[in-house]
Amino acid sequence: MTSPRLLNLRDAAAYCGISLWTMRDLVLAKHVPTVCLPAQRPRAGAAARHTLRRVLIDKHDLDRFIDARKSVA
Repeated sequence: MTSPRLLNLRDAAAYCGISLWTMRDLVLAKHVPTVCLPAQRPRAGAAARHTLRRVLIDKHDLDRFIDARKSVA
């Protein structure tokens, strides 16, 4: 059994050991790259809008994010 490469916000936060809200803030601040999947079929008459509903995060990007922030005490 393989684990998924793409994680939703909640699973990405758990992977990093941080809260969902912290991960959300990192995504909104563009510190963590995301894979945004479009809706399969947009709602009739709905205007395009920014949403975090279908945002996925690549585990490899999380590993790079963590590695870039390591420091020696």
